[in-house]
Amino acid sequence: MRYNALSAPQVVDAALRANRGVVVWNAQIMPQGDQDFYQITVAYEGVYSIRVDSNRTPTLTLYNASGEVIGGTSRNGNPDVPNPNAPGLVLALPPGIYLGSTMCR
Repeated sequence: MRYNALSAPQVVDAALRANRGVVVWNAQIMPQGDQDFYQITVAYEGVYSIRVDSNRTPTLTLYNASGEVIGGTSRNGNPDVPNPNAPGLVLALPPGIYLGSTMCR
């Protein structure tokens, strides 16, 4: 199934909270230029790291539940993978629903 619309994201069932992260999916962004959307729920206020692990050059954008962009990056945010172009964000987030999108250029 494809998750190519902000209005129809892939929902991650586990809520994020202190000391519990979520590893999401073995996702494929194909073809180049494809954009996929994901929905996460933050259960408690805190600082969260949101990353894309990829051997390509993806972008990462985070939206609030209203669809407003609250953060984005295209590179140098994920020190845990060998690809220096893999993006990541570290943000202080209040509880709520958030949408993320990834796209490969």
